[in-house]
Amino acid sequence: MKKLVFAIFAVILISGLLISGCAKETTTPAPAPAPAPAPAPAPAPAPAPTPKLGGTLRILDMRLPTGALGWPAKTQGQDTYFLQACVEALFRSDINMEPVPLLATGYKVADDRSSVTLTLRQGVKFQDGTDFNADACKYNLDAVMAAKVPGTTGWTSVEVIDPYTVKINIGKWENLMIGNLGGIAGMMVSPTSIKTHGEDWANTNAVGTGPFKFSKFERDTILEFSKFDGYWQKGKPYLDKIQYICIPDSVTQITTFKTGGAEMVQPWNGQVLSELKKVPNSVFVYSHSGAFILYPDDANADSPFSKKEVRQALEYAIDKEALMKVAGFGIFESAYQAPVPLAIGFIKDLPKRTYNPTKAKELLAAAGYANGFECTLTITIPAPDIKDAQVAMQKMLADVGIKANLEFADPAKYADFMAKGWHNTLIYSPAYAAGNFLGSVQTYYTVPGYYVSLKGPANLKELYTAAISTPTVQRDLIDNLTRAMYDDDSLIPISYMGTGQVYQDYVHDLGFGTQFANQMAWTPENAWMSK
Repeated sequence: MKKLVFAIFAVILISGLLISGCAKETTTPAPAPAPAPAPAPAPAPAPAPTPKLGGTLRILDMRLPTGALGWPAKTQGQDTYFLQACVEALFRSDINMEPVPLLATGYKVADDRSSVTLTLRQGVKFQDGTDFNADACKYNLDAVMAAKVPGTTGWTSVEVIDPYTVKINIGKWENLMIGNLGGIAGMMVSPTSIKTHGEDWANTNAVGTGPFKFSKFERDTILEFSKFDGYWQKGKPYLDKIQYICIPDSVTQITTFKTGGAEMVQPWNGQVLSELKKVPNSVFVYSHSGAFILYPDDANADSPFSKKEVRQALEYAIDKEALMKVAGFGIFESAYQAPVPLAIGFIKDLPKRTYNPTKAKELLAAAGYANGFECTLTITIPAPDIKDAQVAMQKMLADVGIKANLEFADPAKYADFMAKGWHNTLIYSPAYAAGNFLGSVQTYYTVPGYYVSLKGPANLKELYTAAISTPTVQRDLIDNLTRAMYDDDSLIPISYMGTGQVYQDYVHDLGFGTQFANQMAWTPENAWMSK
């Protein structure tokens, strides 16, 4: 958390003049004050460097998209980062989480909140040469509404008002609606491309309005975008290509970056972030954007995790501070509530459930598990530090009588868990927890057929409805949700984490960490390299 320290200095100036004489008194006129010196001219600001054209920005990541590249109705939330160069949304969200026009130039909410009218940007082309207009926008909005993408479940229909105006009719107002149009709900792809090639084709191809067009995808190997000469922001982009290169191994990532084999690394673990933070002639960008969380299957009545005492026992059984010595590397920090510091919903004075194995055993006994029980502890990212944390947690749980069998869920299995559920299993996985915590609750607890084994506190629906139904976001109502989730231990936070960016100092104007609340958001159209 950043701290601002203000100092107030008071300066008291005292002056006096004592004139004394002897014998004959004389009067000397006071000298005229010297003219104030002319202020020195302010130095002229250094001219902004002129972006240089050309070059390929190579970005290392430990994974690539697992969902549909070019069909928002099937795109997975964690994959949207990779698509920003190619597929644009109606809005972006700035550092204060306010909507910034992108493909939409403005919006108007009806006085009775029964509709949102969007004004669309004119003169925009998709990368197949077709027009972005109201018909294309409606096609995309209809698709995500039918798929019940988060942020669309309150919509009832979409109307074309004129060639560049669209109205979303609302049956149930949600104050996250405009913000969600900056994510999957508002991503725009060419209707012609989908109608011509089909939705299955769009799993591995994309046609958007962005500064770069799709050029190559080899799953788990490389994702490449090439400069789109018809981009609507004239004179942009500056780069020729952007390549995402998949290197799951942390050591290989570090070595490749240090030896000049890539311009940027997108580390997902503290070990790589810690190592790369020390690399000379590089830029390091990081802030907590998520949390590693244990997801219990509390919706299953026959699961031990359906009992609050068991969930609380889990939290007391885990020594989070010791875990951070194993997997924090001076970057990640222990978490005792799901929202990250500075997020809407983070409560500063919320008590911490710190390591207390004796209390954990007492809670297990109170829940009817004095002799413990057996379960599965699943991870979704096989990075070495995450595996180390999983093994350490296994030992801590064993110390209080819980035998946890370790398991790895690949993307297909994890998707199956989300849609069909998991049983007697703790899933250890990262969750986005920055911005507005209300959005996280919406994703995990209200979307049909998504995270179906999560139940949450008994009053979740009531608190969620109260928080999301106001005309604008009210922080106190979201704090109520945080407290309820905390009291129920519905999600068990382990550590704050994030995906940082480390890039060579000859790379400029990426926008990470300065323009957007979401650390994954950037400006590929502005990026350039001086080397």
